[in-house]
Amino acid sequence: MENENNPNKTQIVITQEALRGYNKLHDPMRQLEIYHEILLDNLKEEKEYKFNNKKTKELFEKNLIKLQKKISEEIFIDDLTGLFNSKAFESNLKRSMRRAERSYWKSSNNPRQLALIYLDINKFKEINDNYGHTLGDKVLKNLAKAMKEYTRKSDIHSRIGGDEFGIILDPLIQEPTGVLERLTNNINEYLSEKIKIESQITVSLGMSIFKEDAKSTEQIKIHADNAMYFAKKNPKNGLNFHLYNPKMINKYIAKEDRLGRD
Repeated sequence: MENENNPNKTQIVITQEALRGYNKLHDPMRQLEIYHEILLDNLKEEKEYKFNNKKTKELFEKNLIKLQKKISEEIFIDDLTGLFNSKAFESNLKRSMRRAERSYWKSSNNPRQLALIYLDINKFKEINDNYGHTLGDKVLKNLAKAMKEYTRKSDIHSRIGGDEFGIILDPLIQEPTGVLERLTNNINEYLSEKIKIESQITVSLGMSIFKEDAKSTEQIKIHADNAMYFAKKNPKNGLNFHLYNPKMINKYIAKEDRLGRD
């Protein structure tokens, strides 16, 4: 049926039955595309397109919002821990770096400090081998909870892969070594309380700070990762944490040389 005001346009009428049909699609990405196509067609030019009734339109919009949320979670959220996944981590880090860069342009004397923490579980492979992957998953879930418990809501928490996690401190407002020490100790105590096994579960943390030792997203990731590995081999008072120090560059082991090593 052609629109009376514009014979070149075909009027779209969305019915309850049609909505139920779209909800049965198995491919969520295609489902979202269809919802978007129809929603834009119907809302962009209301004079030419219309829903058959207000109730159907409200149902359509409600389903679209729910679908967008679902697909966003499937794309950017780690299933096991509920934290951001590696894809979201990369996007968040780049966005935070751009914000920090603008801060330096506006105020070089008092810029917004940005820090990246990498952390992983010490001897996690042994935990999986000795106690099974079910307990290993429990450790990962509790580590994610501890990260959120002992950092700010504004900090960005991600599971990068396996037992490696990242925290973007945006901004960093406290003395970095103190932040690392407290966070390492708090996480270790949290895991010891939640996971009862013979050996204590501990973590290693490494931090890199934008502009102080890193000038790009790749550099800050490499420095945080190398600092974490250095912390793993060089504990301080029984805790594994380390702030990247450019003067100690020769003491770090390149990531490429330690693939597969704990």
